[in-house]
Amino acid sequence: MKHNFFIICGGYACGTTFLSESLKQHPQIRLIKKEDGREYNFFVNDFLYQKKGIEWYKKFFKKNNNKIIIEHSSQLFSSKKGLNRLYKFDKKVKLIIVLRDRISRTWADYRYSVLNGWEKLSFYKAITTERERNKKLNKVLKRIKPFSYLDRSNYTKYLKHIFKKFNNTNILIINSEDLNKNPDINFKKIFNFLNVKNIKLKKVPSFSSFYVKDKLKQSLLRKQFKNNLNPIIEKIRSRKKIETKNFSSLQKKKLLELKRNIQYKVPKIPINSEKYLTKYYLKTKTKLKNLTSFDL
Repeated sequence: MKHNFFIICGGYACGTTFLSESLKQHPQIRLIKKEDGREYNFFVNDFLYQKKGIEWYKKFFKKNNNKIIIEHSSQLFSSKKGLNRLYKFDKKVKLIIVLRDRISRTWADYRYSVLNGWEKLSFYKAITTERERNKKLNKVLKRIKPFSYLDRSNYTKYLKHIFKKFNNTNILIINSEDLNKNPDINFKKIFNFLNVKNIKLKKVPSFSSFYVKDKLKQSLLRKQFKNNLNPIIEKIRSRKKIETKNFSSLQKKKLLELKRNIQYKVPKIPINSEKYLTKYYLKTKTKLKNLTSFDL
């Protein structure tokens, strides 16, 4: 394995898409992603890993032998199975881990589940009943984990596993808020880590998770679009045009309903939820700072 292989991972809603879409502009970089912009999550996805296999994955390297290869895999950070598979594939892989303030991340993760029609509960109800709900999930939802808002913010647990597996010098942790505030400083740090030329990148969308006006309606729209809802949501988040030439007249009508149901101005996190999360995350604040050097 030629060691020009990197993975962008991190908590959900931490800015990994913003980072990967920014870096793919660099002429020395080849980003592994689907044509529609979604992630493969190769080492997490059982179908790809077991059915397509390692030889299929290696084709990305053979086609781009002289470039830095980066897979964007936001699911990898919180998947021990995926990390173990990655370690087996390449022990010397380098990881760029993007982490965000945990309260903001939890709120954004919830909004993303609402956007995708999974979540019907209020934010407070969702975070205070998370453990009980997750015990009752069916096989499909256990794989997707749409309600693991607190667990995905348990950075300490996942970082400890990563540090046990991979060499510390092969890990770069980026603070999402600081990346947005000081992009030039952070991109210079990332370019040094990648060992590529420091260039000026064009600004890309923030890929924010919007809110919805009616959660029940969003859930019904999910039934209409099924697995096609997520690609549509991703187009809306990235402010790209949605191609409707293969849509039925009913689907076009439902797409208008979907767009009308989205509240683009994100409301502030409810006060009762913010208080609950502040207390909940206080327990691991010091440990996390010791691991990352950031207040998260």
